Amino acid sequence: MHPITMSTDDYTARLREWAELLDVRVSEAQARSARIEVAGPPSQRDGDEPT
Repeated sequence: MHPITMSTDDYTARLREWAELLDVRVSEAQARSARIEVAGPPSQRDGDEPT
């Protein structure tokens, strides 16, 4: 639905949903980068050794 056809309440609720989704994506990305820093380069992580 186009934002202009939404009521203000619907639009605010949709923005809140988007913000929550973005927060989750950002947290996941931060957790992923933190794990990579802790684990070291990919070649040193378990399960990533070349066969």
